[in-house]
This record gives sequence, structure tokens and C-alpha cells, in this order.
Amino acid sequence: SWLSSSPTDGVVAPGDSAIVDVMLNATGLFAGDYGALLDIASNDPITPDTAVPISLHVIGVPNISLSKDSLKYGSVYLGVTDSEVEAYISEHRQRRNRYSQCWHRFAGRI
Repeated sequence: SWLSSSPTDGVVAPGDSAIVDVMLNATGLFAGDYGALLDIASNDPITPDTAVPISLHVIGVPNISLSKDSLKYGSVYLGVTDSEVEAYISEHRQRRNRYSQCWHRFAGRI
């Protein structure tokens, strides 16, 4: 699931509060909008249940894979060396990996 929380249950003393960490994970999701409700149950007769809306917007990133750790490009123009081209590819591969994992984390105080 793209949504998880910790703790998933517990007891809060009257007048006290608790922190619930909510984690959103876009790994493996297609581009688009995702939504869910985080239900908080209570023994309060006025508001026994509270639903907190959670939304996640995923931006599509190409899923690119390479079969080799280095590539040969033949002639390189404009005074750029092979190692500079490989450094450029490596930087963009790392950036792609960061975007594809697109982790979001926030804490809600209830």
C-alpha cells in the first residue's frame, strides 16, 4: 500500500495527545492522484470518529534501465571527455532514482 501509519492503534489519556507518523510511498505507482481517509476512532460521544483526508500526487517518471555500468559513445564532440559524459549520465541516473522513489513523510498531531 502507498499509505501507512505508525502507530496503527493506541490509547491516549484524557487531555493528552499523541503523534501519529503517516508515510506516503509512491514507489511502483503510476502518475496520477491518489486519495484515502485516515480514520481516527474515539470514545468521545460528540466526535466518535474522525476521518482525515490524505492525498498524494505522483508525477510520472520514465522507468529506464541499463544493462551495463558504463557505455561507450564513440566520438565525443566539443571537447567533452568520455568520463564527463559518464559523470553526466550518472548524475541523471541518481536524480531519476530519487524522483522514482518520491517518499513523503509528515507527522500529524492528534
